[in-house]
Amino acid sequence: MKYLIRKILTLITTLFVVSLLCFGAFSVVPGDPASLILGTEASPERIAVLREQLGLNKPLFSQYKDWVVNLFSGNCGQSIKYNMPVKNIIRDRLPVTLILSLMVIIIIILVAIPIGVYVAKKKDSLAGKFVNAITMINLSVPNFFLGIMFIWFFGMLLKFFTPGGYISYADNFLDFLKFMLFPAIAIAIPHIATVVKFLKSSILNEMKKEYVRTAYSKGNTKNSVLYSHVLKNSLISVVTVLGMIIAEIFSGSIIMEQVYGIPGIGRLLISSITARDFPVVETLVIYIAFVVVIINTIVDIVLQFINPQVSIK
Repeated sequence: MKYLIRKILTLITTLFVVSLLCFGAFSVVPGDPASLILGTEASPERIAVLREQLGLNKPLFSQYKDWVVNLFSGNCGQSIKYNMPVKNIIRDRLPVTLILSLMVIIIIILVAIPIGVYVAKKKDSLAGKFVNAITMINLSVPNFFLGIMFIWFFGMLLKFFTPGGYISYADNFLDFLKFMLFPAIAIAIPHIATVVKFLKSSILNEMKKEYVRTAYSKGNTKNSVLYSHVLKNSLISVVTVLGMIIAEIFSGSIIMEQVYGIPGIGRLLISSITARDFPVVETLVIYIAFVVVIINTIVDIVLQFINPQVSIK
């Protein structure tokens, strides 16, 4: 119970600090939202009226209080660029990013863990060294470059999908998944290399410990020791890294959404920053902070489940 209370307090404190910094940052950024909405040809009188309607003539503390109250009540404000409620814009874009994120995470888990175990088992073999070399190359290749290469090879040469031809999940879910598979793989590859590297190092470190020698002395086979004892302890460090990767992915794969023209959270954030659409940007920043804190909490719970001896503070 104490742990749960601490985590809730951490969540509230983090969101408060992030909201304060976010609101403060956009308060000092040059540019008047009322002028951006009405355009450069608007008269000072019209701008003054709109500023009063938006509450921009109030003191900063009152503006912040109103923004926080509206945010928690589900009213995220009106988008300057799209001239519609922010919650409606995010509601349309969020499922796209969530589905893409789930695809990436499934690919990472299904591919990285078996490869990591294999490389650790075969570290001195030719196959193990080859896989390890490929892993190191993937670590150094940016995912946006992989995304561009996928567009050229799978899209333009093999015609597996139409570059730039995004298909909404509401129109055709299977074609949507087919299109999203390639950016998902491009995002996953560098993360797979990271997880493989951490898992391999963790397994090799665990294999040197006393409990492994004790297990061998009791007649256990190499596979039995690896899968029954070593792998469980090795996953502790991997889950921590995987948690950071998942938080990053769920926050929005900004670059890849730009490359493939995917209307997700990441692309919305970039376009809103460019257009100085403060209500959208502020809401997305709070969303990202919330995702990071929630994922970190889930990681702590998973670590405790994997090994109850792990101390969580």
